Amino acid sequence: MSTISLDDDLILEYLAESREHLATIETDLLTIEQAGAAIDEQLVNRVFRAAHSIKGGAGFFDLLVIKQLGHKTESVLDLIRSGQMIPDSAIVSILLMAFDKLRSLIQDYRSSNDADISEFTAALDRLTEEHLSPEKKNSPHEILAISIPNTSRQLQSSAFDLDQARRGGKSVYVIEYDLIHNIQRRGKTPLEVLNNLIKCGDILLTAFDLDSAGTLDDEPSNKLLFDVLYATVLDRHSISEILDVPLEQIHGIESGAAKASTGPAAVSVEPVQKESPRASAPAPVAAGPSEPISKPLPSAGPSEPVARPAPAAASAAPVETTVRLNVALLDSLMTLAGELVLGRNQLNEAVRNDDQQGIRSGTHRVSLVTSELQEAVSLTRMQPVASLFSKFPRLVRDLANELGKEVQLKLEGGDVELDKTILEGLSDPLTHMVRNSVDHGIERPADRIAAGKPALGTVILTAKHQAGQVMIEISDDGKGLSGQK
Repeated sequence: MSTISLDDDLILEYLAESREHLATIETDLLTIEQAGAAIDEQLVNRVFRAAHSIKGGAGFFDLLVIKQLGHKTESVLDLIRSGQMIPDSAIVSILLMAFDKLRSLIQDYRSSNDADISEFTAALDRLTEEHLSPEKKNSPHEILAISIPNTSRQLQSSAFDLDQARRGGKSVYVIEYDLIHNIQRRGKTPLEVLNNLIKCGDILLTAFDLDSAGTLDDEPSNKLLFDVLYATVLDRHSISEILDVPLEQIHGIESGAAKASTGPAAVSVEPVQKESPRASAPAPVAAGPSEPISKPLPSAGPSEPVARPAPAAASAAPVETTVRLNVALLDSLMTLAGELVLGRNQLNEAVRNDDQQGIRSGTHRVSLVTSELQEAVSLTRMQPVASLFSKFPRLVRDLANELGKEVQLKLEGGDVELDKTILEGLSDPLTHMVRNSVDHGIERPADRIAAGKPALGTVILTAKHQAGQVMIEISDDGKGLSGQK
């Protein structure tokens, strides 16, 4: 259990980081889908790290449902990045839905622990099991107890997680953190520690030992223990130096159910139970961040036909309350603010001395700096249209699948900037127009081939400057609409 309040700045920082991780997920997953077997390992690893970071922080803040869904999503992505799973359309659809759900859980994080994610986890579990070798198919349900040396504490991990963690030459360790002595008194934050762990390896699971803090009836022990099951290519001494953890608080776990580590104390690992595999529940249908699941999607087995998911509701996403700013613009604002303070001081001095020339000069300077500051502040609302365009590839993909069409979307002029409010206002009408192009403009593959066109239709979404205005244009190479009709 976490001792962090849901209003604490730390959890708000974690949520902001999680939203940042999710910002480019759709684009990355669609790129992974297009690449198919030609996997871009760096791109897959970026998506994996997003899920991994969300899971790691959620465990610390006791957001258990977010942690569970992040973990299941991470397992599928781990199979993709290791080459054990080839990401086809059905697999990517399930991942997109899982990240949709993660986004909605993070948006409503206060009640996230009450959310039902069984359909999502069942779909992800099924993907995992279908792509494991026969002897490993039960490993996600085989739970191992890992005893921490010289204590009565245990961590529980699936055999699957340990097997995957050791792929690529990684070793598995238990790291004992004291949140008071190892983190707080060294001027660190738990989120900073988690991020450093993620940079150097993979967090398999985390656990608090609240009993270590003592009770109101007993003398407190002045410590709060936080255990991390961790996989990394680093050795114990490197972990100690890089992560600033005492060597005696790092325990290695060798392969095998009961092999001891070469550390200062043995770490025992033994099976404690085998979970019953979940019944083969239907996978969730693609939905917007706040939509309920309404239709089943058949298993995404390699030889089975897959029902086309419904398109995501592009306009259902909540309005963003934050903006990203260029550092150069922030520096300019700081400079102008400093000049405004200096001008104010000079004007006050001139008024005190009844210096009419100084008053006129100071007033002119303050006026000039204020105008420049107003212009710079207005620029903070300018955002590239790419932030709006980025949701349309998913919309076109899902709608084309639903309609049995082959459609590609080309985006041009994503660096053109518009006021944030205008961008938000354009979301719904642009969504409607893009849907019309796919639904009514682009023909079915057979009709296009009969008309001498390639089966793959193209929709082009362009933003450009023209005569002092920003023009946004949607075009397609379909049959067009009947003007008379």
